[in-house]
Amino acid sequence: MPQISEITKQKKRERFNIFLDGRYAFSVNDYSLLENKLAVGILLDEERINSILAKEQTGTLTDLAVKFLSIRPRSEKEVIDYLVKKIAIKNEIKFSEAQRSPLINRVISKLKRYKYINDKEFAIWLLNSRLKSVSPRSLRIIKAELKIKGISPEIVEIV
Repeated sequence: MPQISEITKQKKRERFNIFLDGRYAFSVNDYSLLENKLAVGILLDEERINSILAKEQTGTLTDLAVKFLSIRPRSEKEVIDYLVKKIAIKNEIKFSEAQRSPLINRVISKLKRYKYINDKEFAIWLLNSRLKSVSPRSLRIIKAELKIKGISPEIVEIV
């Protein structure tokens, strides 16, 4: 079982590099460091390392999604596509492979739980935005735009 031999603080962010048996293994944020009680001399088995890394990745993706949502409201599909793109780039894998990542469902359910994503509210926002625009769009064009953004036909009809 590998042992934490060193923990160093990164210069730019509130992150820490974890070294196992003298070799760099991974980095965590300050919250993860405290939550997992990581300290020099602690033994980490493969299961615990994977658990720490999964939580760390979920947290990082959640932070990215929240920043993405802070610009303007988004549909669930838009957020999923954004997350898939981020995973594909970071892991240097194809878009289709990144779509199967279990991290996406974790992040989306977390965002829904905190009410950051709601397709019905998004559809209402988009409709109002397009109707109040300097050059308002027809309902047919707005419906097509909602469909492209992944809004279900049921929600489109309700809105």
